[in-house]
Amino acid sequence: MKAAILAAASSKFKGGSYHGTLANGGTLLELNTSTASASLKTTLATITRGIESGKISVQPSAYPATPK
Repeated sequence: MKAAILAAASSKFKGGSYHGTLANGGTLLELNTSTASASLKTTLATITRGIESGKISVQPSAYPATPK
């Protein structure tokens, strides 16, 4: 966001669509690193790599509905 504002202020903003992903740093999976266990940090890193590589889908249709 800051980069877009600075680019607009200097008349260098190009516009267009931006698709933030884990791979391009546009979004991330976050946790409180001061209280998270090493195991949880490792698990989250594994999940992040799986999403980035496409081995873990982020499409809701890829997962069956959970019965109530």
